Amino acid sequence: MAEDWASIAAEVEDAIRSVSDTSQPSGFPATIRKAGTTAGANPWDPDTGTPTYHTVWIVDGDRVIRDETGTRIERIERTLMVSATGTAIEDEDMIAVGIAADDASEATQWETIKEVRPVAPAGVVVYYSLVIDGAPGKLST
Repeated sequence: MAEDWASIAAEVEDAIRSVSDTSQPSGFPATIRKAGTTAGANPWDPDTGTPTYHTVWIVDGDRVIRDETGTRIERIERTLMVSATGTAIEDEDMIAVGIAADDASEATQWETIKEVRPVAPAGVVVYYSLVIDGAPGKLST
C-alpha cells in the first residue's frame, strides 16, 4: 500500500502547531510574503504587482555555526521548521515571524529567507526547513 504523503504533510502541520508555542492555542504563526507578479513592456523596469501573504505554522530555532575544525564561529544560523500545507515557499520570499497573514502589511518587519530546504520524501513536501539571514551572536563557551 502506497503512503499518502499529503495526509502525512497535514499530520506534520498538526504536530508543528501543537509543539511550536504552547502559550498559543493554535501554534506559532508566521507569514510568508510572496512578491507580486511582474509585468510590463520593459524587462529592465517591470511593473510589480501586489504581494500576497500566506499564514504558515513554525517551530523557531537557532543553530550554532562551526568552521571546518569544529570551532564555533561568531554566527548563529536561524532555522525555522515550517508547515508545507498551503503555499510553496521559495528563496525569494520573505517571512514575518509571530504574525498571521490577516495582520501583515508592507509595514510589517520582514526577514529574508536565505535558503529553503524542502523535506520531501517521495517528492511530496511534508515540511520546509528555512534558513533566515543569520546575525552575529554572542556565544557562551
